[in-house]
Amino acid sequence: MVAPPTRGDRVNGSLRPMDFADWKVGDEVSLRKEFTSADIDAFARLSGDFNPLHLDDEFAQGTRLRRRIAHGMLSASYVSMLIGMQLPGPGALWLQQRFDFVGPIFIGDCVEFRVWVEHKSEATQTLVIRVEGKNQRRAVVLRGEGKVMVLAREKTAPAGVPGGVGRA
Repeated sequence: MVAPPTRGDRVNGSLRPMDFADWKVGDEVSLRKEFTSADIDAFARLSGDFNPLHLDDEFAQGTRLRRRIAHGMLSASYVSMLIGMQLPGPGALWLQQRFDFVGPIFIGDCVEFRVWVEHKSEATQTLVIRVEGKNQRRAVVLRGEGKVMVLAREKTAPAGVPGGVGRA
C-alpha cells in the first residue's frame, strides 16, 4: 500500500516546495509500487473495466503475454497521486497528459514511477512534466508528459480588515 506523502517530503535534498515559485526545471519525485492481484481486482471494481486480460488467469494464458496484467490506467493513477500530492502537490490542476504504455505490468512487478519538471512557465503558472515508470528489471513500462497548472490559494484578509473575512 502506498501511504500519502507528508509535508516534510524531500525534493533534491531539501523540503518539498509548496509554492509555484519554488519549483525549478529538473526537480523530481518518485515512488515504488508493487502491483498485486488485489490492486488489480479493486481497480476493476472501481473503474468497471473487467477485461479478462486483467482478471482471468485462464484467458490471459491464451494470449501472447501468458499472464494477467495490470490496467494501464491503474499505473497512471500513481502518476496522478505524485502530481496531486507531491509535484507540484495540493492545488495542482492537470491540464493535459499523454501516456505511452511501453510494456506490460504483471502481478508481482515493482514499478518505480518518476515525475520531473521539464519546463516552467511563470506567465501561465504551468509546469511541463515528464513521466517514466520502470519495473524491477529496469525496463520502461510507462512514459509520458503532461502539463500541470498550479492554482494559488487565495489569501483572505484577517477579520475586521476591509474585504476580509468578517467584513461588516
